[in-house]
Amino acid sequence: MLLKDFETDSAVINDGKFVKVDGYDELEIKTRGYTDAYLDARTRRLKQAAEKYDGDIDLIPNGERRQINGELLRDYLVLDVKGVWHDKEKQNPVTADEFRALLGNPSYDRLTSACWRAVGLVQVAATAQQQDAEGN
Repeated sequence: MLLKDFETDSAVINDGKFVKVDGYDELEIKTRGYTDAYLDARTRRLKQAAEKYDGDIDLIPNGERRQINGELLRDYLVLDVKGVWHDKEKQNPVTADEFRALLGNPSYDRLTSACWRAVGLVQVAATAQQQDAEGN
């Protein structure tokens, strides 16, 4: 194995990319991968939330964790969205701000799940893109 096989296209992770998520028809999500800013914020927010539970992150209730994860998606990862509409005629698209505002809402768990899958796809694409650029 070559050392360059371990390289990742950090520009894709930091700048984001539109990806289609299987099982979600027309939905395309522009998201970043797992950036340093996201990972640092996740550590801070979970540590802060765990203070109420004697510092034990594992004791953070699911609802609170869902809210934290939704905020992290909204604030650090999800950038834009295509293919989501307010009407069947597809005349009134959902804006990125409207989309992001629903992240962490338990009524929209499927939307949040699609976003996490999109983040993973960008992370994988960053590795594949780097390898493709180098002719691997």
